[in-house]
Amino acid sequence: MVRNFSERPPLSHSFNVKVGSFPGVDNNFSEVSGISKHIETTPIYSGGDNSVQYMLPGKTSYDELVLKRGVVPSGSALYKWCNLMVNGGTLNYILPESIYVYLLDEKGVAQVTWHFENAYPVALEQSEFNAGENNIAIETMKFAYSWFERV
Repeated sequence: MVRNFSERPPLSHSFNVKVGSFPGVDNNFSEVSGISKHIETTPIYSGGDNSVQYMLPGKTSYDELVLKRGVVPSGSALYKWCNLMVNGGTLNYILPESIYVYLLDEKGVAQVTWHFENAYPVALEQSEFNAGENNIAIETMKFAYSWFERV
């Protein structure tokens, strides 16, 4: 049952991610960003009056979806898929997956879901290593996709 958001909006720290059919341990992410789309616009000026500008809507553009997590052992099926796609470039067939991001309430029930269709990895990044700090090693996965919707 969806709660009334006027009671208490969900907190941003309580979320879950599901990438394709990869197992649960592969979906333990600590950060999600890039849930963004916008319409590109083109300015058109009216007749001889350059002080009036009309903005015509164009195509919809999407930012890359960015997922961050602690480094997992090399047996990770998700990492192997990402590595195959990024290393192969256009030499490999692109094997897209659906990605779901769930914003959860305090009981762990999904309140809002974002669905990303035809997603595939376009970048893998490793956080820096620093012997003077005690930080968790983080890997970042960036994905392109055809479209997303909030369901």
